[in-house]
Amino acid sequence: MQQIDFYMVDAFSTATFGGNAAAVCPLTEWLPDETLLKMSKQHNQSETAFFVPNENGFELRWFTTQGEINLCGHATLAAAHVIFEHLDYPGATIHFDTRFVGPLTVARSGEWLTLDFPAWETEPVVPPSLLLETLGITECKEVRVARDYMVVLDNQRQVEALRPNINAMLPLGKMVCITAPGEEKYDFVSRFFCPGEAVAEDPRYRFST
Repeated sequence: MQQIDFYMVDAFSTATFGGNAAAVCPLTEWLPDETLLKMSKQHNQSETAFFVPNENGFELRWFTTQGEINLCGHATLAAAHVIFEHLDYPGATIHFDTRFVGPLTVARSGEWLTLDFPAWETEPVVPPSLLLETLGITECKEVRVARDYMVVLDNQRQVEALRPNINAMLPLGKMVCITAPGEEKYDFVSRFFCPGEAVAEDPRYRFST
């Protein structure tokens, strides 16, 4: 029986059981997709990152318990942590090749890891009535759209108080990010909803400076 090591990593945290958990599986070669999915279901985390070495660095893929997804920030950070800390990677920058969003890099400087991720240009749109209805709000400061919807609210308390009907968002055909200016030491806060996915809401919404 083949033995495959895996790691459980709490991203964005220095505390055990804190942050945003992801499973990470280093592979020597790609296994069938159905095997990767079964492994993800067994790990039972919001995301599992799989990677194999290539001539540029590594190929990286992400799976939920329902299937492959096109991008995951915290699982990429978790994979980089495993490569740097457990696989004795000698360089300062890891290059990942991905199927859906092209090359990604993670750079190490001391104890800090910096992710270089794609940025999608957004444009303002009139809020679809279904979007506001499923969020349980009647107005917002702005709605912008690209790959996903981004809804801007007035303040952090409004973001925290949202009780959305995420399943009802499915006809929108997009995921939904809610954001607002932060309070005290935080520049902004956000929550991210994923209708139709295994994880309906990102387990940790972000406070960022």
